[in-house]
Amino acid sequence: MIFQMLYDKGMFAGSIAALPIFPMFSRGRARLPERYGSWKLEKSSPLIWFHGASVGEIKGLMPVIKKLKEQEDSLKAPYKILVSATSPTGLDSLNGIADFERLAPFDSSIWIRRAISAAPIKALILTETEFWPSLIREISDRDIPVYLINGRITDRGALINTLRKKLYAEIFHRISGFFVSNERAAELFARMGVTPEKIKVVGNSKYDIEPTVSSSAKAQEWSNRFFADTTKPVLVLGSIRPGEEEIWFDAYRNFSSKINMVVAPRHQEKFAYFERKLRQAHIPFTKWSLMEQGAPGATTVLLDTMGLLEKVYS
Repeated sequence: MIFQMLYDKGMFAGSIAALPIFPMFSRGRARLPERYGSWKLEKSSPLIWFHGASVGEIKGLMPVIKKLKEQEDSLKAPYKILVSATSPTGLDSLNGIADFERLAPFDSSIWIRRAISAAPIKALILTETEFWPSLIREISDRDIPVYLINGRITDRGALINTLRKKLYAEIFHRISGFFVSNERAAELFARMGVTPEKIKVVGNSKYDIEPTVSSSAKAQEWSNRFFADTTKPVLVLGSIRPGEEEIWFDAYRNFSSKINMVVAPRHQEKFAYFERKLRQAHIPFTKWSLMEQGAPGATTVLLDTMGLLEKVYS
């Protein structure tokens, strides 16, 4: 309980300290009031709330949301879907599947209460490692069930696991069900004190996503759009962060005549950073945005558009 109180107060203080910093960045400015609980949810039918961190986690939620919508007629009461994410790009990937889309508030009880004060939430469904203490406490205190799907937790060794078990004890006690991908994840959650009755091994819903490139002919079509020579193997630097390019770019220069490369930044505000780094590394490249305007295929492509990484991997 003391940890929860200190954590909540710390998150509130951090959110106030961050307020003048967020407007300095485009990603920080996007939907900024929502991070402080300005959700303005109109009174509606009961809500089922799904939350994921960013694009990958949201993609994993989409098969579950689609299945729920397919079964809407058989439900006793009509439900609407609320989806939150910690990043604007996560919300951009929803493609209109949700009735309401919001950026998650900072994990402080003050902002969470402000966001959901009038919302008729009937269940909260989290994904992967998104077990936020204040959010889970505020929801469960309202007798709203909380579930975790695609749940995972890493093994950090005996000492760290013992500390985490003490920190997570109350949080995990408040979660009604843990739907995990494999037996290893089930074992780790059990070590953290979760009762076996709450844990179900059901696989990962990301594998239920229908591929946007579903045939070899379509995959070849995309390859032709990207590369001048489609016979070369492809190196994909997917969701790359600043600093990670240092090793990859140096190594790639030695094999650039034999390998195609796609550089796909994790965040769109880093497109200019990686464009600059490619130039500094003297690696010729073409931006995907120019290819869409008719530029020919290249050996190295800077993927300066979000949402295309699946097609690249195909």
